[in-house]
Amino acid sequence: MKKLKIRLLGFLNFCCMFVVLGTQALLHGSWTVREPKPVRAEGVGNDSRM
Repeated sequence: MKKLKIRLLGFLNFCCMFVVLGTQALLHGSWTVREPKPVRAEGVGNDSRM
């Protein structure tokens, strides 16, 4: 009976790690932050004020 409990706990531990690591791998792409592209407006930097 003790061997069965140990094997069952090992299997449950494996299943939990599989779910946690799989979820982490799937969410990895959604957690990355992309650098925003610079916005260029016409007339900026030309100092066209009068």
